[in-house]
Amino acid sequence: MFVSAASNSSPGRELEPVSPAAAAEEPPQDILLVDRNCITRLGLRVFFRREHRLRVVAEAGCAGEAAELFAQHQPHIVILDTCLPDRDGLELAREFLHTRSRVLIFSHRNSDEDVFRAYAARVHGFVPKSASQQDLLRAVRLLESGRVCFPPGLHLKLREHSCQTHLSSREIAVLRLIAQGMSNKEIAHQLSVSETTAKTFLTRTMRKLGVHDRTQAVMAAMQRGLLPR
Repeated sequence: MFVSAASNSSPGRELEPVSPAAAAEEPPQDILLVDRNCITRLGLRVFFRREHRLRVVAEAGCAGEAAELFAQHQPHIVILDTCLPDRDGLELAREFLHTRSRVLIFSHRNSDEDVFRAYAARVHGFVPKSASQQDLLRAVRLLESGRVCFPPGLHLKLREHSCQTHLSSREIAVLRLIAQGMSNKEIAHQLSVSETTAKTFLTRTMRKLGVHDRTQAVMAAMQRGLLPR
């Protein structure tokens, strides 16, 4: 089950069922499927073929192909996996968000952090691949009507996440120096602390960000707006 909103903060009502007669009076909503797995794309294509006013016009297995098909078809809705062979799906989504199209993330990676990243990227919805077909259809209908669709309790989790990952000015300074390629010894010299203290700052920062190495720490900080991209 998912929550919907006219914006990312206000609740919305459930959609009323669309009758075949009403659907026939309105043009179909064009959908672009982007998923590296051809079996997944086939299943989605067959599923949407049964739905009124929803029409799969193209499908892609990688970001490069998706970008070309998007420009060609200008779909109303993009159903997009984040795990693509040639590019991060959320990076691709940001390009689509500059248009009238609406983007729904459909991914097997559905941890809180994955949902937070999608929300921060300002996509219009997130549905895990473990969801039912009806949940997926409900999400698509919500996007079609101009609303957004994310898992329930998202705003509460975001507040908790924000508190948990609040970084001190010293920890952010460490991240900036890591992003410049400095070693622990060089960081210690820049901050006028011992190398042991610098390692402590780094360990604490990575724990707050939920990552396990320096590269991931910098990427996570960029994604959350703590460092410039």
